[in-house]
Amino acid sequence: MNTTNSQQLPSIEEFKQQAKELKKLDNFEKLGYAQNALAKKYGYKDYRAIKSVLKSDDIQNNDMQPQILTASQFEQMIKEQIFSNNNPTVNFKKKHYFKNQKNIVEGIAIDPILPEEFWSTAHEDREKVELDEWWERPFIVTQAYEEESYEDYYSRMKPYYDNLIAHYGEEKTTYKIETEDEFNARVEKQKKSWFDSWPLGIRYDVYILDGGAWDRPTAKDKVGSLVEALEIAKDLLN
Repeated sequence: MNTTNSQQLPSIEEFKQQAKELKKLDNFEKLGYAQNALAKKYGYKDYRAIKSVLKSDDIQNNDMQPQILTASQFEQMIKEQIFSNNNPTVNFKKKHYFKNQKNIVEGIAIDPILPEEFWSTAHEDREKVELDEWWERPFIVTQAYEEESYEDYYSRMKPYYDNLIAHYGEEKTTYKIETEDEFNARVEKQKKSWFDSWPLGIRYDVYILDGGAWDRPTAKDKVGSLVEALEIAKDLLN
């Protein structure tokens, strides 16, 4: 629930600039995290919730009747708005271009090298060259089964557990770090489930940057073979 009068909110452009400054000030890893944090400061759940009430600096009032659009016209309008982005090329490097990917099979990039922000940036905030290269271009990401040692698990979870104790006290903290036997039993169950689903040990995830998700590529499918993943990806090109 928001607590800020809409008249007191910044414009979209002002909000983006404030988010960039907040990212530097608070050392946020990604701009999207800073945008969500700033939205909460204004009383909104996240950037997506506040974005619809932020006004553009060049908005003009008019008494024209609303234009009635078909679904395809609306999609084209949204695409044009996204591609009107004139952000300078900062994060997008030569290694990120489609033509420079090392693994391209039947016109589909496999495990492409992409900017870190590729997975957590609102489309209208993306660099234009990134959109030119990857909009509506499907790609495949491979996921192998990775097994964590108990020592690594314990080192990863101990700070989280200590933080809960510090804030809530041991009596009110229900979370407990697994014993080694509990950990091994859980990992073995997870491993069996993974290989039951993906017998070769590799999962092939098909993605496309198409607006299906507002701040990340759209996940289209997860399959157990490269052949099947390629067929799905190539169908998206048609």
